[in-house]
Amino acid sequence: MDQDLYALLGLSRSASEAEIKQAYRKLARDLHPDRNPGNRQAEERFKKVAYAYQMLSDPEKRKLYDQFGLIGLKEGFDPSAYDYSRGGGGFGGGAQGMPINLEDLLRNFSQGGGDFNIQDLFGMGGGSSPFGHSQRQQRAPTYESDLSINFLDAVRGCESTLTLHESGRNAPRTLRVKIPAGVDEGSKIRLRGQGNQGGDILLRIHVRDHPEWRRDGQDLHRDLLVTPLELYQGAKVALEGLDGTLNVRIPPRSQSGAKLRLQGKGIPGTGKKPAGDLIAHVHVRLPPADNPDVLKLLEELQEYYQA
Repeated sequence: MDQDLYALLGLSRSASEAEIKQAYRKLARDLHPDRNPGNRQAEERFKKVAYAYQMLSDPEKRKLYDQFGLIGLKEGFDPSAYDYSRGGGGFGGGAQGMPINLEDLLRNFSQGGGDFNIQDLFGMGGGSSPFGHSQRQQRAPTYESDLSINFLDAVRGCESTLTLHESGRNAPRTLRVKIPAGVDEGSKIRLRGQGNQGGDILLRIHVRDHPEWRRDGQDLHRDLLVTPLELYQGAKVALEGLDGTLNVRIPPRSQSGAKLRLQGKGIPGTGKKPAGDLIAHVHVRLPPADNPDVLKLLEELQEYYQA
């Protein structure tokens, strides 16, 4: 007997996209094989819940399901050739509006030889869905996971190792993942076919904060500490960049809080996205130790400040 996809998720047909996603996440978490080792019933329900979410989260597939039921989800299904309504039932016109003559179809098929399945007339041939119905391509569920990386690894790009604990395997599987340069908080990386049962793995990237570096789009920001003399007469000051030490020129008579832009020294460009800039925020650095001579010099300097 066909099982209602909405009922599988515990929802009504008027459920919103957010409600569908929330219900799926809860059920997938509770029914996941890792949490129910050896429980075939939970594993089968997990597959059905994943299938229900896959269909109902796609607006076009949901529309077909609401109108035709599970038959509308079969690969190659043609709504114009198969007119099925819940109220009247039956078969309607073909793609050109002509009535379908079932006897002619059967006769034409038999003349060509081979096995016959009436479901093939309406695009239902192929593999099987979790409900035992024909379908050529049934995708395994996507496994979602979170990955936290350091700030500079996110900016420069890196490789990370994932350890996968999968049902049906005695030992965990290790997977090397290449993180492209410039990924940001919330970026998603899809690893196709690398998950359990040949499904995809969807990684949500989380970037840890850095005490010295900050980010704004493709631009990077960091503080540059200088002495009062370097600010006043100008100087070249060393600043650590992504690819080594940079010499930053401080213009004479600069003020604390000035911003110096180093073009192309930010996040590397990818594809059509150009490289960002590195922006140095200038701040005055005072001598660290208490010293009467320093205090005296500062008091003398204070006289030159305008009120």
